[in-house]
Amino acid sequence: ALRFRHLLGVAVAATGLWVMGGAFSSSAPPAAGALLPGYQLTLAHPLGAIARNLSGLTYSRDTGTLYAVINRPAGLAEISTSGQVLRHFPRIAGLHDIEGIAHVQGDLFAVVEEASNRVRWLQVPAQGAPRLLPRAPLHLPEANFANLGLEGLTWDARSQRLLLVQERWPTRVMSVG
Repeated sequence: ALRFRHLLGVAVAATGLWVMGGAFSSSAPPAAGALLPGYQLTLAHPLGAIARNLSGLTYSRDTGTLYAVINRPAGLAEISTSGQVLRHFPRIAGLHDIEGIAHVQGDLFAVVEEASNRVRWLQVPAQGAPRLLPRAPLHLPEANFANLGLEGLTWDARSQRLLLVQERWPTRVMSVG
């Protein structure tokens, strides 16, 4: 039974972007708990340095911080768990329309580009700017409709695989080892 989960999300409000955290508890099975019936907002903090287009969010256990991608123009922000923007990179050369980010290990991250339907590898050092790694991107078949490709991803460290999400037509979750 699902007892307690911490949640973190991103919301767009009329006044700008906010990092929001919350918690809920439920003794219901996980499927019912996933509906968030008892969700309560416990943190809301504006991200003033990021005007718009915040798209994906991941947590790095190595740094204890969040990393968010901005899709247009392609950028990145490192954010404390209390919602303070620690570093902001408004443009990352070579990336376009990034929608999701996943921390893999150390300073290695995977990002998805929706329009080209591919996964790219990004190094985000503790000091200095992020850079694309010379690894070959993971290409998936083109989406059936423009701008409806990969929307998000996460890294499953236990199974050493990426889980990729396509938003619709078709909606699907794909696993890549």
